[in-house]
Amino acid sequence: MMYVADEEIKNPNDVPQWVRVGDILFLAFYTMEMVLKLVVHRQWFFCNANWKINTLDLTLVAADYISLTASGGSGGALRLVRTLKQLGRITRTVRVMAHMKHLRVLVVCIEGSFWSLFWSVVMLVMVCGLFSLVLVQIVTSYLVETGEAIEGTVFYDLF
Repeated sequence: MMYVADEEIKNPNDVPQWVRVGDILFLAFYTMEMVLKLVVHRQWFFCNANWKINTLDLTLVAADYISLTASGGSGGALRLVRTLKQLGRITRTVRVMAHMKHLRVLVVCIEGSFWSLFWSVVMLVMVCGLFSLVLVQIVTSYLVETGEAIEGTVFYDLF
């Protein structure tokens, strides 16, 4: 999705052919999903526990069809449809990820370790800063003892 969005921003009037084919394949897949859901749920498609998600999916598939048929234009309504299409893809991705329990546990663990990571980076920066100060002090004391200028020493290339 990010690569396609980047390509559309670089060349808004010239979308690569493989992107269009990918859009058609995804649209066919999600259309089949909607048809199967409608066959399974029938009249209860809009009246079950997942009616909000079902309505959103149906709206997004319809927006995909509108975007696909009106892909030649560039009006404000078409931009809205494209935005809905992108939001729908993101929503579907998040919805799929919600069913992956191990991934969710991993994400929660990483989220819980952010403060430890932050303070570790702060400590690492402090240690590097202190080491650089000590190194500068050593070089300065060497230059003072020998009476040389930094331009004439091996340290000149390092700084």
